[in-house]
Amino acid sequence: QAANASVRLGKIDEAIEMFKKVATLDPTYRISVFASLGYAYGVKGDEAQCLENYLSALQLNPNYSLVQYNVANIYEQRGELDNSVRHYRIAIEGNPQDYQSIYRLGLVYSMQQKWEPAQAQFLEASRLNPSTIEPHLGLGKVLSAQGEKSAAKAQFNWVLERSPTN
Repeated sequence: QAANASVRLGKIDEAIEMFKKVATLDPTYRISVFASLGYAYGVKGDEAQCLENYLSALQLNPNYSLVQYNVANIYEQRGELDNSVRHYRIAIEGNPQDYQSIYRLGLVYSMQQKWEPAQAQFLEASRLNPSTIEPHLGLGKVLSAQGEKSAAKAQFNWVLERSPTN
């Protein structure tokens, strides 16, 4: 708990040392320690250590949906889109109601110009979280890229009705 508090206070190096100490004192906490270290290194800006610790957590528990999501985000930012897709899909398998993973998977499919899977993800994300505009923006872009201008316009108008300054 002290290590988590240190992260919240911005004392990242202190938190990292505490997490490492917990791992040596009680190995039963290794999964959560690796996940927490991944987060702490991410806050610190050390992407390599962040990813290494997240992957260590996944070796111990491949069904850790939140860590799968975080790893997918890292791969997405790196442009490693196939790896990103794989981890988002695993996150969704572990938590089918995970709006963020579903939405982000739609974005990655869009980057890959895989329009039909992207469209399916945006539709599912908007079904799960009907009031958010992001899936509708994504869907509008996908429909536009497919030449479905009137359907795209309908999505963009839906967004503008809810967010006129968008």
